[in-house]
Amino acid sequence: MKKITKTLRNSILDKNIWLNKEEIPEPFKLEGSKLTELTQKKAYKMILRYRSRQPGNDQTKSKIEKTKKELLQKTGICMTTSNIWINNRKEIIPPKINDFLWKLCHNRHKVDTWFLKIKGWENRAHCKCGKLETMNHIIMECKLNKGPTIWKQSFLKTQWLQLTIELIRGLGSIQLRKSPR
Repeated sequence: MKKITKTLRNSILDKNIWLNKEEIPEPFKLEGSKLTELTQKKAYKMILRYRSRQPGNDQTKSKIEKTKKELLQKTGICMTTSNIWINNRKEIIPPKINDFLWKLCHNRHKVDTWFLKIKGWENRAHCKCGKLETMNHIIMECKLNKGPTIWKQSFLKTQWLQLTIELIRGLGSIQLRKSPR
């Protein structure tokens, strides 16, 4: 092993090959602190910085903000981000619906642009009606898959408000009450 290392080192020195930072391939570029230079103070600051990060990306955060605004506007309920997440995980909501709501908030359903990135599957990004197949289109707009009809029938008996994709994201936070007779 030492011979291989020595010969490799010597061949690099003989050929005058020096790697600049720009020449290092992307997978081998390391970030962070060197262990030889890491002190307890630096490590503690890094841990605090890591813990203070908010989960979710910008797209998720904007969707939750829209959900909060819609909940406040339509129902008068003022929710925090953490309340929306906690309420969507209530025990009365089945696990499959929890998963659906999580994917809806994080844009993890395999629709629209997800298929556009896969060569040969681009045609699956569009609905049978010809429009781009987004979750909003599937649930609220497309008459071919009966989504709007199902939602309309579900909430027709409650004499409830106009349902939107934002209200569906915050489904766990909505409280339906029986109207006085």
